[in-house]
Amino acid sequence: MRARSIWPGDIAKAIPGRRTLVDHVANPRLGFDDYRVLGLKEMLQRLGPSHPLRQEIIAAAVVTAPRIAGRATLRRESLPTTTTPSGHAVWHAAERRAVTVSPRGRRRR
Repeated sequence: MRARSIWPGDIAKAIPGRRTLVDHVANPRLGFDDYRVLGLKEMLQRLGPSHPLRQEIIAAAVVTAPRIAGRATLRRESLPTTTTPSGHAVWHAAERRAVTVSPRGRRRR
């Protein structure tokens, strides 16, 4: 008897009662902190790596939410702690962005 080869398309077929390699949780629900991370990441990406406010924004985020700052920078950048009013203002803008894109924030409007 010849062994049957399995093709990638065979695995993706949905067969009732059989689990696939991709679990049913394809779109996990994001929490508010996840949206804060996304807002900060987006802000840092828009500024670019050499923008003068970048370190100030990260510093402001570290002071108020160190876990968020660490996740947004993927812990690849040093996390400064010296803050400035400009950095705080842009960090608050990133937080406001997080509120507008989160489902919880959209319900409040």
